[in-house]
Amino acid sequence: MAEIIASITLAEQIASIALLVSIGSVLYMQRAIKLSVQPNLNIDHNFASPEKMFVRVRNDGIGPARIIKLKVSFKNVFKEHNSDNGWKYVSNERKQFRVEFTKYSFKPGDSIIAGNAINLIALKTSGNLGKIEKEVKDFLLFVSDIKFEIKYESFDKKLQESESWDGSKENLFGKF
Repeated sequence: MAEIIASITLAEQIASIALLVSIGSVLYMQRAIKLSVQPNLNIDHNFASPEKMFVRVRNDGIGPARIIKLKVSFKNVFKEHNSDNGWKYVSNERKQFRVEFTKYSFKPGDSIIAGNAINLIALKTSGNLGKIEKEVKDFLLFVSDIKFEIKYESFDKKLQESESWDGSKENLFGKF
C-alpha cells in the first residue's frame, strides 16, 4: 500500500486535490444559487382612486412562488366551498354592502413569477359619477372585514413563511 502512495507523483496529488476543490466549489455554487432564487410574497393595497382600488399580492423575490393555499376570510370566518378558497362565502357576505368586485382565486400549484403582481380583489364601479362615492365607501367597509392568507413555497419545494393581510384600519389607512 505504501508503494502505491509513494508512486503517486506530486503532480497527480495536486490534480486530485484540485479536482476535489472544484467539485466542492460546484456543489457550493449550486446550493448558493438555490438559496438565492427564493420568492418573497407581499400583499398590499392601493385605494388612491376608484379606478385603482385593489388588494394585490406581489412577488418581490428573485424566484417564482408556487401557491399551496389561498384562504379568504370574512370577519375572521373561513368557509370553503369546493376548493374556492372561501370566495363563495365572501361573495355572499358582500350582498349587504352592495359591492361589485373582481377577484382572483389561486389553485394549488399556481405560481407567481418574480416581479409580477396579481389583484386578489378590485373594486368594480358602475361608472355612474353619482354612485361612485358610495361604491368606494361600501368597498372600503367590505374590505375592512376581509383577510387574505397565502401559503406558498419556492420551486425547490422549500416552504416559505405565509403571507397575510387583513383589512384592519391600520392596514387600510396607516397608523392613526
